[in-house]
Amino acid sequence: MTKRLAVSISNYTIEQYDDGEPYGDWRASYEYSGVEATLGGGGRIGWNTDIYDVKDEVEALTPLWVVVVVYGSGDTFGYSTGNSTVAAVCYSEEDAEAVRAAIWEDNKNSHFGQITVGDYSFYNGTWKGYFEDLEGVIVEKVRVEVDNG
Repeated sequence: MTKRLAVSISNYTIEQYDDGEPYGDWRASYEYSGVEATLGGGGRIGWNTDIYDVKDEVEALTPLWVVVVVYGSGDTFGYSTGNSTVAAVCYSEEDAEAVRAAIWEDNKNSHFGQITVGDYSFYNGTWKGYFEDLEGVIVEKVRVEVDNG
């Protein structure tokens, strides 16, 4: 049996520029500022929120370790830095550190696709590509919140 967990990343904007022209120059910079995990109503469903299936034993205040990938992305006209996405939600710090190490190791090759580390599987294409690059991998311990609303 599993439960649904909403994991939301918070970022703040450092810089945002667009010259206003179609296909014009643009740039953006973001800074990762934290993550939260909510059972029940889903937390802040929307931008930068993903839903994960977690073990039925997970409840309020359960510690989890969230692996967040920070990456740059862009196109021919511009580039953004500090983008972030969740690679995995882990039940132990050791598992999260193994995922972090696998991401850095995988970044050394040109492989695109699923990466599996123990019980955790994730797609690496978000931070690997012609315009993409890996900027950092953060492991953050969170305590599960419950949305009773």
